[in-house]
Amino acid sequence: MANPNVYVAAPLFSVWERERNERFGRVLQKAGYNPLLPQEINAPTLEDGKLDMQVVFSECVRLLDEADAVVAFCEGPDVDSGTAWELGYATAKGISSLCVRTDLRRAEGGSPANIMLCLGATEVLDMPSYHGKPQDINAAIIKALGGIVYGDTV
Repeated sequence: MANPNVYVAAPLFSVWERERNERFGRVLQKAGYNPLLPQEINAPTLEDGKLDMQVVFSECVRLLDEADAVVAFCEGPDVDSGTAWELGYATAKGISSLCVRTDLRRAEGGSPANIMLCLGATEVLDMPSYHGKPQDINAAIIKALGGIVYGDTV
């Protein structure tokens, strides 16, 4: 498989979130993947100045359908609802998925995140650390992604 498509499911509502997604997209490219970043959807602006969310939704679904794998950043006390939906969609469609969690907070029963996310994902990468380094997390994601896309030993 040449340059597998990897959909990045993550919040993109702040400058910092979009910048993190862009940096991770470059990590994916360097590792030989084709990143699919929802923030790159060019949705038209409506008369009220807001983005046409029907276009955003339709394009996200189209990108998910093109994905060979999904990397879902499931951070925070309550995982972003859009990210959770995208991970659920991937699960329902049989698209390999990686639930990434670096958050120190735990969910029910000590699970890294909500059990529906953790049990639905192909794999969970749980790396809670206050002092974790982004390059170490990115390397672990790329290694785990190789396992779910190519069947490499993780």
